[in-house]
Amino acid sequence: MASKFFSLLALAATVIVPATSQAIIVTIDNPNQTVARVSSGFVDVAYTGTISIADGYQLSIGSANSLWNGSGDLIAGVFPNLEFGVGGVLFTVRYDSSDFGLYAYQSDLVSPARFNFAECPI
Repeated sequence: MASKFFSLLALAATVIVPATSQAIIVTIDNPNQTVARVSSGFVDVAYTGTISIADGYQLSIGSANSLWNGSGDLIAGVFPNLEFGVGGVLFTVRYDSSDFGLYAYQSDLVSPARFNFAECPI
C-alpha cells in the first residue's frame, strides 16, 4: 500500500513541478507598433521594454532573425538592432520607403520572427 502511495505521490510531483519559474522574462511595451511608411529615406523605430533577470543570473546574449513579410520581401533594415541592456530600448528596426506590409516572419514566410535574449549564471 505504501509503495502505491509513493508512486502516486511521485506522479503528482511530475505533473506539478514543471511549472517552475524562468530566470529571464522579456516584456515589450508595445509589440504591435504601426509605422507610417516614409516617402523617402528611412525611419528607425524603437521597441522599448524590460528584461527581468533572476538573482544569480546575468544577460549573456541577444539575437534576432531577419524580418520578412508574407509576400517574401525582406525588410530593408534586414536585422533588428539589439540594444544590450535590461530596460528602455530593447531593439530598433529600420524601415525605409520601399518597405510595405507586416514584417513579422522568418525567411520561411510561415514562422513568426524571433528575438532571443539569454541569461547565464553569474
